[in-house]
Amino acid sequence: MGFSHLNGAQGALWLQPRMGVPQLGSMRAGVAGVKDLPFSTIGTITIDNFTRLDQVDEARKALMRGDFLSGFPLLCYDPDVIKEHILRLTDATFPIQVRHGTPRPQALFTHMLKCGLTLTEGGPVSYCLPYSAATRLIDAVRAWEEGCHTLSAHKDAHIESFGGCLMGQMCHPSLLVAVGILEALFFQTCGLRSLSLSYAQQYSLVQDLAALKVLARLAKEYLAPHTSWHTVVYTFMGLFPLTSRGHAHLLKDSVWLARHGGAKRLIVKTDQEACGLPTITSNIDALTLANTFAQSALPPLQEDHQEEESIYTQAKILIDETLTLSENIGRALELAFKKGIIDIPFCMHPDNLRQAFCDIDACGYLQWKATGNMPITACKEEIKTANFNKITAKSFLEMLAFNRTRYDTL
Repeated sequence: MGFSHLNGAQGALWLQPRMGVPQLGSMRAGVAGVKDLPFSTIGTITIDNFTRLDQVDEARKALMRGDFLSGFPLLCYDPDVIKEHILRLTDATFPIQVRHGTPRPQALFTHMLKCGLTLTEGGPVSYCLPYSAATRLIDAVRAWEEGCHTLSAHKDAHIESFGGCLMGQMCHPSLLVAVGILEALFFQTCGLRSLSLSYAQQYSLVQDLAALKVLARLAKEYLAPHTSWHTVVYTFMGLFPLTSRGHAHLLKDSVWLARHGGAKRLIVKTDQEACGLPTITSNIDALTLANTFAQSALPPLQEDHQEEESIYTQAKILIDETLTLSENIGRALELAFKKGIIDIPFCMHPDNLRQAFCDIDACGYLQWKATGNMPITACKEEIKTANFNKITAKSFLEMLAFNRTRYDTL
C-alpha cells in the first residue's frame, strides 16, 4: 500500500520514528510495536551504514559476526522472508517506509520492490551532498534516474524528497525549500506520481512556519495536477538537547510546527538522539509523547508574512534559475551546482562551490551571511549592510549548539 490516505487528506498528524536494527526479529518487533500504538503511525525500516554504500558483503559479514550495524541490512535478507515477517504487518492504514541514505539506490530499490516495499525517500542531491563526498553529483543523478524509473513501475510507489533536511542545520529555509521542490520535479520526470516533501525544524518556529507554508505554495505551483503529494516535518536534525526536558520542549515545538503548518507526517526524534542510536523502547516513548502534544490544545503561533514572502521569492528564484539551465532536470541540477546557483552552506562536497554561508540572528532566524553566485538579488543589499560578525570556529560551534543550549536551559 502507499501513502494515498495521506496525500490531500485532512485530519490526524501521522507520527513516524527513525528506526532500524540489524536483526530480523528485533526489526519486526519494532515495526509491530509502532503499529500497535493507539494513534496514527507509520512504520520505518532504516537501512544500515554498509548497505547505504553498496557494501552488502560487509553488511552480511557484520550480521553473521554480530558486529555493530547502524540499521537494518535489507539486502541481506531474502524477499520471501521479509514478506513473511515484516510486509504482512502492513494494512490499509499502516504503511512501512524504507529510509536509507545511499547516493546509488538502484540495488536497494530493486530489492525493496521484490520484498513488496514501495515507499522510500532521499534524492540525487540530498543523498549525495552531504552524505557521500566520494560520489560525484553527476553519478548520483544518473543512479537516481535509473533507480526512480525502476521504482515508478510499481503503482503504489512513493518517494519523499529529503531536500528539506539537507545538511540538517545551518542551511537557509529558502534553499531547503528550493532543493525539495527541484527533487520533487526530478522524481516527477522519472514517472513517480506519489510524492512527499520534507522540511526540517530549524531555530525559529516563526521562520519555520513561514518556510513550511512556502513549501506547500510552491508544490501547488510546480507539481503537475496528476501528482499527489503531502508535506513532512522533521524534529530538529542538528546538535540535539542532552536532557529529557530539552528533548520534550523541542519535540513539542516540532509537533506545533507540523500541526500549524498543515504537514501530514512528523518524523519524531527520541531523547537518545544526542548520545547514540535510539532503541525501540525510546522510539515508542517518543511517539507516545509526540501524540500527547498533538492531542493537546494548540497555542497560537506567531506568523511572519514578510518572512514568508522573502523565503518564497528567494526559493522561486533558485528553482526558476536552475530550470533554465537544461530541459533535463538532472542535468539542470548538475549545472546549478557547477555555476553556484545552488550552493549549500558548510557542505564540503567537491561539487559544492562553498561560497554561501548562513548565520543565526538575534531572533533565531537563519540569515544569509554570503550568497556566493546564487542569484538572490533581492537580498544582496541587505547582506551588504547587515551587521554580521565574522564566523569563527568558536562562533560556528556556538551556532551549532544554539538549540541544544536553548532547550536544555528552558
